[in-house]
Amino acid sequence: IVLGMWTWVRGSRYLFDKTRRNEIPLDFLAGNLLKKKPQLVSGTAVFLTSDPLSAPTALMHSLKHYKVLHEQNVILSVVTAPQPVVPDSDRVKMETVNELFMRVTLTFGYMEQPNIPRALAI
Repeated sequence: IVLGMWTWVRGSRYLFDKTRRNEIPLDFLAGNLLKKKPQLVSGTAVFLTSDPLSAPTALMHSLKHYKVLHEQNVILSVVTAPQPVVPDSDRVKMETVNELFMRVTLTFGYMEQPNIPRALAI
């Protein structure tokens, strides 16, 4: 069992480090995309990420393969707070990066069942 747990931890750390090595800061990417805009398509895209400061992998793949960007792009992170319940007034934090990107962080308490659509409706 110990060997299995050690392998799991080591492999998880390796994948985390490898993924983070190839990421670029969202602010840097957003600034570059304003200077040289790709083809824009109507609508809003939502990209989930654990690191709201880096450009999500799905966004980078979308730009690489489709060479298009939505008119509005939401970078969404879900965080678990150290307290059991987070009041609705503290649940949503929104920050405009630029005219193309918005960073949204949803915070839930560790005893709460995250309901992302409901939280976004707040």
